[in-house]
Amino acid sequence: MSDELSGLPAYFTADEAAAVGLDEARLRSLIAAGELAKREDLDHYHRTGHRESLWLHIHDATAYVSGSVACLGSALARHHLTDVIPKRVQVAVPRGTVVERLPWFPIEVIEFDARTFKVGWQMDEVNRGCDAPVYSRYRALVDAIVRRDHISEDIAREAVRRYKTNPANQHELTKQELTETAVMLGVERQVAEFMESTT
Repeated sequence: MSDELSGLPAYFTADEAAAVGLDEARLRSLIAAGELAKREDLDHYHRTGHRESLWLHIHDATAYVSGSVACLGSALARHHLTDVIPKRVQVAVPRGTVVERLPWFPIEVIEFDARTFKVGWQMDEVNRGCDAPVYSRYRALVDAIVRRDHISEDIAREAVRRYKTNPANQHELTKQELTETAVMLGVERQVAEFMESTT
């Protein structure tokens, strides 16, 4: 994230940007670099990769892309299994889904196996009074391990470390839910080996 944006909130106007020395040309270059997105109808800018804006964008993205669910990096961040906020909201759709249009903010639509798409699907309050479909922490963790080409090996291992060191995840019922999720997705051995090798 550019240091130039550190004094601005997650959402801001051109006037607020000008007050900290960012003119229109600089804003355009930050948009081109993926640091910002602009909502034309409101003449508002927002910082990508920002935790505050992620919650709202999860809600908006899953509402905009019918039948989608927040996944991978977005779900990991929602469950506090990573501090890395994806610059594009990551949402899953069943394989073969046709997405006709995308929202104004950066989004990545990822196809998942339709047969197991609903595994771990849950409604989550992502902001006060705003519910959105987000994969459970168990599904998010399993997907992070299996599909780490989408989020990086480092993020997947850090997510596993956070999961392991959280006392709330040490109960047998919690461990069973993680195992059951991996079994339903057909990746129990792969997940077990990755979990064991991550210290």
